[in-house]
Amino acid sequence: HFQNDPTIKESIKSGLLYWCRIQNKDGSFNEFYQNDRSFCPTAFTTYAAAKTFYLYNGIFNESEQSLIETAISKSGTWLAKHSFPEVQNQMIASMNALYYSAELLEIDVLRNGFKKRKEEVLNAQDKEGWFLEYNGADIGYSFMALDLFANYLDQNSDEEVNDAVTKLIQFI
Repeated sequence: HFQNDPTIKESIKSGLLYWCRIQNKDGSFNEFYQNDRSFCPTAFTTYAAAKTFYLYNGIFNESEQSLIETAISKSGTWLAKHSFPEVQNQMIASMNALYYSAELLEIDVLRNGFKKRKEEVLNAQDKEGWFLEYNGADIGYSFMALDLFANYLDQNSDEEVNDAVTKLIQFI
């Protein structure tokens, strides 16, 4: 219902184009300090940018599309090469980022990165059902993990992820 609102469209365009401008040359994003190339903001912002572009790419002109696709490709490639297994909510966000990046761009490094990241995430689940967050279980981050998984499952019928979500809910 908001998708035809010109203010919403302009906000989406401005947000994604700004995201492209603040990206480091290697595809990463900074958290606080210039050149800190942080996994967390790269994972979460790439996920948000790729999903938004996936849903609304028709509002961009050809040069904007090219700029955004290049930025998504660079950040997806960076995420495929980097991980942060001590913090699984960020790993799940990067899994989602790689999923949408691969869906949009159909690049093997992104598809393979998604498959590898999904495997890493699912293998990281504790037998009790939780996902590691800085040395242990964390209920707050468990809800973030559920939200990230739900957003992925909204686009996919994935029994492996569904099973992981069921175990996580049982833990909570």
